[in-house]
Amino acid sequence: MTLSHPKANRSPGTPDPAFGDEDSIAYLSKLLDDDPAFQVLALFMGLSSDLQGKTIFSAYVHHEEQYKYVIGRTDSDGTLDRTFANNGILLGSFNSGAACSGGKLVVQQSEPGLIYMQGWTEGPSGWADLAITCVDKHGQPNPSFGNNGSVVIATPVYEELLTNSCTLQIQPDGKLLVTANYLLRHNELQLTTGVVFRLLSNGEPDTGFNGNGRWELKIPDPHAATAINGCLSQGGNVVIAGHVRTQPAHNVATLVRLKHNGEVDRDFADSSGFHFVDLPDHGSLFNTVIERADHSLIAAGEAFTRGAPHQLGLLVALTPNGSPHLMFNQGKPLLTQFDAERENHWSCALVQPDNKIVVAAAFWWPLLARFNVDGSLDTTFNSTGYTPADFTIKSAPVQLVSRQDGRIIVSANITGVNPEGIGVMKCFLS
Repeated sequence: MTLSHPKANRSPGTPDPAFGDEDSIAYLSKLLDDDPAFQVLALFMGLSSDLQGKTIFSAYVHHEEQYKYVIGRTDSDGTLDRTFANNGILLGSFNSGAACSGGKLVVQQSEPGLIYMQGWTEGPSGWADLAITCVDKHGQPNPSFGNNGSVVIATPVYEELLTNSCTLQIQPDGKLLVTANYLLRHNELQLTTGVVFRLLSNGEPDTGFNGNGRWELKIPDPHAATAINGCLSQGGNVVIAGHVRTQPAHNVATLVRLKHNGEVDRDFADSSGFHFVDLPDHGSLFNTVIERADHSLIAAGEAFTRGAPHQLGLLVALTPNGSPHLMFNQGKPLLTQFDAERENHWSCALVQPDNKIVVAAAFWWPLLARFNVDGSLDTTFNSTGYTPADFTIKSAPVQLVSRQDGRIIVSANITGVNPEGIGVMKCFLS
């Protein structure tokens, strides 16, 4: 495929010249430059926006010989907002002295504008435990949440937390949804289980959700692995996106809806509560699910064939009750590949006010693409419908957020001086 580039440098899908350096990039290392105790390791792990339209980020850093998390806030030009927390950043750990990392972020979009971040912390056994922290809109720990602003959920014995797969969302009633995936240790089948936790606003488990505040994604096959990679609150219900893997290894992208009490909602999809995307020639999985203004759902992920050289992007649209949305790609899953020589899959997505869909790639190419309501590529976006990456992504995650002014911020960890990558943010016009 031959790339074409817009003549104008201020058209949708092109870099914002007012952001970051001359390449419209803000480097995490430069945001942390004021403190010489920060070491080379500095990776972006979460991205969101607050009530002021500023960008909130989380990071995994090495500081004074310890692995810690950072929560920070930037202004519209990509520079650190020095009014937030301690001169722009909150540096912390969930358990004093224990290695930890920041993770996905979500910000309450109404007062008081609380900021929640999930991450992991080293537990007493040396294995990673799921952790969540809450700070106020000024970057100060929220003492009414958990233990001095943090909650730690111990990893079950004989299981391992997959630290880069966790997500979180805030429900309209202020309760918190947290998803995680656990691997059964010492198991040749690599069995994983996707889990949803629901916490009360004070951080305690919500026993009104499945009796104990915890729900596991299971299917009748006892040898099937499951994973949950995204969730959202649809009114009082919970929609979960991920996959199930049957044996021999065959992944099937999966959406399931739960009632407010944690029961599977059998009014969703084909009266089972589950919607499976079992493609004839491909395995598939969902990495995220988002909701449009009409409450229809967009799930984004990837499709792949064992032995095939490249993965494909996957987009699926469903009506609010889980039926294929006939106005999007005629109700069929949309498989995307922009270059026959390069892989493509979608790690995250957002809906713009005009209901156009912006998706970002995880490691592959292109970096961004925008689709119209009907699933066609929006060629007003960078004149091609997509924006190629001008860097090589080294490690997960890639994150995507839309500011109040419509601009799109992407964070990624790209090839650099550290073997795990260096954290960057880039801003695009919309």
